[in-house]
Amino acid sequence: MKFSQTLAFLVVATFLIQYFLVSIVTTSNPMYIRHSLGKFYLALVVAFSVGTMQVMIHDISYDTRSVNKYFIMMALLILSIIAYRNQIFVTDENYLNQMIENKSVELLENEEILKKTHSYGVTRMAKLSVQNTQEEINKMIRLLNAQKDLKKIRLSN
Repeated sequence: MKFSQTLAFLVVATFLIQYFLVSIVTTSNPMYIRHSLGKFYLALVVAFSVGTMQVMIHDISYDTRSVNKYFIMMALLILSIIAYRNQIFVTDENYLNQMIENKSVELLENEEILKKTHSYGVTRMAKLSVQNTQEEINKMIRLLNAQKDLKKIRLSN
């Protein structure tokens, strides 16, 4: 297999792992796994970072300099970072989906620390955070559903 094919495979595989597997591992409930542009951009950042590292490893191993591959990987990495940092093309729906998944990660962490902590302060803080986070998720889901209903009404007219 040529290096370019190996690099493309690694970048695509890394993207898929970051986009799908990380969500499965980090969310408190599979129903909170959402598709969003923010998550897409972050998966690209990770994939192009790993791709850049693979080019470095290849060049060190074979004592070469793949300038064109560095340029492509770094340009795509920078574009992905800019897209995420500026939330390019992110709509209200994308934002809500991203926040639901992010809050679900917070919920998982709080629920798990409650099983382990012996500290009154940490228990109190985590319980309050679980309650607030779940309320925020529920509000976001209601808002998302209201927006979908509004979109259906607009389309039917």
